Order: sequence, then structure tokens, then C-alpha cells
Amino acid sequence: KWEKTENLNVVINSAKAIGCTVVNLHASDLESAAGKEYLVLGLVWQLVKIQLLSLINIKECPELVKLLKEGEELQDLLSLPPEEILLRWINYHLAKQGSERRVKNFTSDLKDGEAYSLLLNSITPELKECSKDKLL
Repeated sequence: KWEKTENLNVVINSAKAIGCTVVNLHASDLESAAGKEYLVLGLVWQLVKIQLLSLINIKECPELVKLLKEGEELQDLLSLPPEEILLRWINYHLAKQGSERRVKNFTSDLKDGEAYSLLLNSITPELKECSKDKLL
């Protein structure tokens, strides 16, 4: 029991160290998560998000140079938070599809799925299921 509790404390402290928001979460919450599955899912989601956003860099994604605005230097782009770069990438693909729609957040602007459909059509035009004609 002691080792399990200690391991769960290491998990919580490690999650905090890499940037997860961990408020009032204790080893006992994770150990007996029955009825509190949302705590575990919330922690796992934060870990996944941190990992995926860490991959948004010029080494992993050299095509990021396409996102530069007029007069902007690459360093300016790379100094933006990963979430902002991702929004810019989405909007780049929306514009590429001829859409005037722009995404400013990851919540209400994506609710109806239209931006996702346009994005999928832009990055995988061979998929007929994602045709923007189906949106009309």
C-alpha cells in the first residue's frame, strides 16, 4: 500500500512539473477512483495535450514556415504559444479552402464541425467523405 501511494504521489508531482494543472488531487483520489473517473481522465488529457503540443516545432513540422505573416520572422512565429500556432495552422487551411471562416478558439468555433470538415478536406483532399460540397 505504501509503495502504491508513493508511486501515485510521484505521478501527481511529475504531472505538476511538466505543466499539468493539479488542484486538490491526492494519491488517494487516484487509488480509489470509483466515481471519480473524471479526475483520472482530466489528468490523462492534460498529459496527452502537453505531449502533442510539444511536437509543434520547426524540426518536427518544417512546413510551419507557410504560416508566416507578411513581414514576420520565423522566430516571431516560433515564440507564439503552441495553441496559437495550431490556430494559425487551422486558419491557413481554412483560407486555402476558400473559406472566410476563421477559428479563434478550440471551443465554440469548432462546435458545428464545419471547420473540421474544411480542414480535413484541405489536408486529405482524396477523402471524398470530407468534401466541402457535403457542407452546402
